[in-house]
Amino acid sequence: MTQSYRSTAQVTEFTKAILKSGQKIVAFNRQGDLPQVLVRKDVDAAFAALTTQLQTNAADHDATAVITRSLGDAEALQARLHAAGQKSTLIRSENQRLVPGVLIVPSFLAKGLEFDAVVAWDVTAANFGGDADRELLYTICSRAMHRLTVIAAGTVSPLIAAIDSDLYTTEQ
Repeated sequence: MTQSYRSTAQVTEFTKAILKSGQKIVAFNRQGDLPQVLVRKDVDAAFAALTTQLQTNAADHDATAVITRSLGDAEALQARLHAAGQKSTLIRSENQRLVPGVLIVPSFLAKGLEFDAVVAWDVTAANFGGDADRELLYTICSRAMHRLTVIAAGTVSPLIAAIDSDLYTTEQ
């Protein structure tokens, strides 16, 4: 099956560009905004971009999942969000109930789930540097139904840098 029904056409076109065989995926004709790729100079600036995006999503009534590479990354991000006064729920296991609001989800728990909005967190060259990370990054990004934001501090993943810039925006 190559027809995608989960995401808007814009999210599907972006995510299929991550895969080497992505051209086989056919987007469902539901229109939406282009994904955003936000590259900031450091982690503090990336975190500020994240909190701004979470506010935007909340104002639009989007349930948002912030998807990290690992559980450790998810725990650290959730602690930082909590310290900044941002309510969020950390998902630690497959059988944990998904609640409304901001969810922090490690990538290994994201497969099979879908969310109104997804923020792919810390999509740097260090975290997603090569072909071995391609399917994982695809899984993270393709969880978004309507809105996808990719955030990196420093150098964005080469898997994202290789995507045609017509498929995304770069500023909020």
